[in-house]
Amino acid sequence: MERLTEQLVEARGKKGPDGSILLHSLQEYLGVVAALALQLRFFDLDTFKIRVMKRSMIKLGEEKKFEPLANYILHIPHLFGFTGDNYLPKYLEVEIKRRRQLSERNEQYDIVQFILDNPCLFDLNKIESIGYILSLLIHSGTTLLKVYLNKVFLDIALTPGVYEHLYQEQCHIIEEHGKKIELDILDKMEILDSTILESIRLSSHQEWLVRYLNKDFVLSNGVSLHKGTYVSFDMLGHTHNEKIFGKDPEKFNYKRFVRSGPMHQPLGDVSARNLLWGVGPRMCMGKDYSIAIMKLILSIHIRKYAIKPAFLGHKEGDTIHTFKIDKKPSFVYFIPQ
Repeated sequence: MERLTEQLVEARGKKGPDGSILLHSLQEYLGVVAALALQLRFFDLDTFKIRVMKRSMIKLGEEKKFEPLANYILHIPHLFGFTGDNYLPKYLEVEIKRRRQLSERNEQYDIVQFILDNPCLFDLNKIESIGYILSLLIHSGTTLLKVYLNKVFLDIALTPGVYEHLYQEQCHIIEEHGKKIELDILDKMEILDSTILESIRLSSHQEWLVRYLNKDFVLSNGVSLHKGTYVSFDMLGHTHNEKIFGKDPEKFNYKRFVRSGPMHQPLGDVSARNLLWGVGPRMCMGKDYSIAIMKLILSIHIRKYAIKPAFLGHKEGDTIHTFKIDKKPSFVYFIPQ
């Protein structure tokens, strides 16, 4: 994934005479990175080979503008030698048949193995439906991830001292555990965990957890809610509550949820301080997966690039990766470490 990130920056950008690379949209770039990460984590790399990704990189790099993300994700069957608009159903059919014939269980636990190991959850006679659902999952996951990641990158760039602290955390992890990023290594990224949660907390929508009432309901304060109406949680008011989030809840404090602090809150645990994943039976089933992808993408970039706002000067001769945000005059510099 680290190597693919570098190749994607090169493929999607326009190199200047000083060696700097201009990417026209941070959010769209992050969308493609998220799509790659989701697919690489979904599929066994023995089948979904790195060389396939390299070929798609070359194809993307030759284009003048961004291909719609849904097309990029769902319309590359030629890379697998399959036909049709969506390669996932065919991929699942071929791979499930192949693994059923293996004498030993597949070593890498991926989405195919999960389906095979849980016949009570999946009807293997309906592979096309399973493939379609996975396509929607990848597409919706990519859409959400690029929005959240865009906000986190901007907060890191615009808040003095945040990147330096995050980089020190990565250096310490590399020193203690090496450069390879495994799931248990992601769990050790405490400051990154807190930074992500704080950034998303402050970018939450006014309405949250929208629900449709299929019967009349009376709240404890006597307010009646009628069948057929929609209700939602006041997320904006909630996230600015000092009793829940402590001093200055309207300000970005990347250390707010660290383990050593009074507001300690793991990114994956649901509580009054973390409603990102929903609550109850409708809570997001893929939250741990989403957290791993976000932390993977962020940690790779933090290790490879210093993330700085455009208004800070840079030394002459530095290679700068500049990202223009939503056609507005704001830039983020990615300076290779």
